[in-house]
Amino acid sequence: MTDKFHIFLAGASRGVGLEIAKCLVAQNVQITALLRSPNHRTELEAMGIKVMTGDALDTAAVEAAIAGGAPINAAISTIGGLPKDGERADYLGNKNLIDAAVKAGVQKFILVSSIGSGNTAAALPPQALETLRPVLLEKEKAENHLIASGMIYTVIRPGG
Repeated sequence: MTDKFHIFLAGASRGVGLEIAKCLVAQNVQITALLRSPNHRTELEAMGIKVMTGDALDTAAVEAAIAGGAPINAAISTIGGLPKDGERADYLGNKNLIDAAVKAGVQKFILVSSIGSGNTAAALPPQALETLRPVLLEKEKAENHLIASGMIYTVIRPGG
């Protein structure tokens, strides 16, 4: 029997992350999900997903979640924060995930960022760019950290 491909997924509780989780489950991929709160634990576990609870802003929690099981083939992060959240996961949380993945020997990382980040700033209307600038700068820092990590990476910048 061969081992299943194992994905570590941060941000699986809703939105894009939840849709990714559903697609991976349909492909019979083993998933370990990092959830900040246990609110969606039952739903994800019912899908066959191993759930680890921890905040991406907590380095030790992230390292424990990534290293706490079967080897991870790839990591995916869809996490981010709203401007009202204060300290955002857009950079620091993603940096912690990237660093923990490198430490655990993960070879591939997919970062879901945002249109308007990096060299796609011209894709947003000036007013939207100005409104989102603080978040986009954090996302760009995370993208740059991933690029410098040495892992094989993909950055996805979806639009609205």
